[in-house]
Amino acid sequence: MHRSIAAGMMALTGAFLFAAFVLQDIRIHPEISRGELPWGLITRYGLAMTAGGALVGFVLAGLFGRRGVLGWVLALVGGTVAASLSGLIGSAFGLLPELLSDGFSASDAAMVVAGLLILPLTAIEEPWILAVLAALIALTQILCQRQRTAR
Repeated sequence: MHRSIAAGMMALTGAFLFAAFVLQDIRIHPEISRGELPWGLITRYGLAMTAGGALVGFVLAGLFGRRGVLGWVLALVGGTVAASLSGLIGSAFGLLPELLSDGFSASDAAMVVAGLLILPLTAIEEPWILAVLAALIALTQILCQRQRTAR
């Protein structure tokens, strides 16, 4: 059960980071009206980042819910890795339609790898995002810890 908690919380983390990234981009480019934004593409990538977070959270669930200082360190590492990998996997999922129709190219690889940078790129401009990320990781740790204890 703690796997589903970690997957759900990391999906929420991936969605949060993507939303923060998009809102930051909108704020940086006020010359683009909201009606001109590619909402279909934004939605596709938002869902892809959420799915990427869920997948990585499921895989890394063993790092959450352990007791003691080491448990909190593992959760911090797991949450940070999950946030970064959700960007990578989310980018790959988001590019999937293009990859299937056009094939894989070097520019596609660069775009997928750029997904790893969503956390640092977002946090550089908005440091409060790190506090929200830490809170989401802490909540994941607490919920997984409760679930492990309940077994």
